[in-house]
Formats: sequence, C-alpha cells, structure tokens
Amino acid sequence: MKLIVDYCPETDTLSLWNGQPASSGADVSEDLVVDLDAAGAAVGFTLEHAAVVLLPLLEQRESAVQRRPAGAARVVGE
Repeated sequence: MKLIVDYCPETDTLSLWNGQPASSGADVSEDLVVDLDAAGAAVGFTLEHAAVVLLPLLEQRESAVQRRPAGAARVVGE
C-alpha cells in the first residue's frame, strides 16, 4: 500500500492518504480529521495547524535523542 504525504504551508495542513477515494470525514479531535471511504474504513488523515501541533513534539523528541547516551538502545515508539 502506498502512502501519500502532502503538506500545504499556506494553510499549515498535513495530509496522509493511501490513495483510495474518500467519501466522508469525521473529526477525531479539534485539529484532526479522519477521511473515510464508502464502507467507513479510514483512507487518510488531515491535520490542521500541523506546524503548531507537531513542532513542539518534534523538538521534544530531538531533545530526548540528544540526551541519550552514546550506544544506548533505541526503543521503537519511545
């Protein structure tokens, strides 16, 4: 399965989509919409205000990676 990633800086919108047609959307949270196909299966996600939402998380992650001792194991999902 392919994953299409699109970011629009003008609207600060990040879209993740598997290429299948969406027929509706449902709010997951204030800034997150799940795109659904006709059967109700998720085919994508749209994140509004992506930089505002994601940059603090990425900065925290970067800070945590820099603090990890050299040679320390990396746990997936950490």
